[in-house]
Amino acid sequence: MEYSNYAISKRDRLIILVLSVVAFIIIFRPIIAYLNAWRGEQYLHLNDKKESIIAFKKAVLLDPTNASYYSFLAYLYQSSDKNKAISLYKKAIKLDPKEHDNYFYLGLILFEQKKYYLAEGLFKKSLKLEKKHLLSHRMLVNVYDRTGRFEKAISELKELKRMFPEIEAKERIKKIEDKLKKREPR
Repeated sequence: MEYSNYAISKRDRLIILVLSVVAFIIIFRPIIAYLNAWRGEQYLHLNDKKESIIAFKKAVLLDPTNASYYSFLAYLYQSSDKNKAISLYKKAIKLDPKEHDNYFYLGLILFEQKKYYLAEGLFKKSLKLEKKHLLSHRMLVNVYDRTGRFEKAISELKELKRMFPEIEAKERIKKIEDKLKKREPR
């Protein structure tokens, strides 16, 4: 039996090598993305936002279907580039619409931009997904207070106190009631 007909040319070996490398990258891409995200978290713990952003950008490039990578990246941009953070939170929400934190943090940015009614909708959506999300309840109180809906603010504070009895809310309720009294005609 003659095997010379089965010899592989250098060109064919190169093609096999390239295809093997590509297959390796495709198979291990999510793992490499995860490792970049893990590295990004480590940099974040070391307060190195620049390196953390670089690592999470790589994670997003390698696995653009992972909502948590977009969330982390949005969180990192939240203080420096609000528009970028908004865009990233929206992508995260699109990928994982059941993650309440993305709605909360997007609402927080919009609240800071004084877009209170948009923020309100996001805080409510966060609460729809996680009824006992303390910070969303608190931010709703702030929205109602800032938009002059003091009755709703008081009602939300009372609901918050009912759900979390350890929270001290009497002083805040009194302040909002005082605002309500000042607004009402005598």
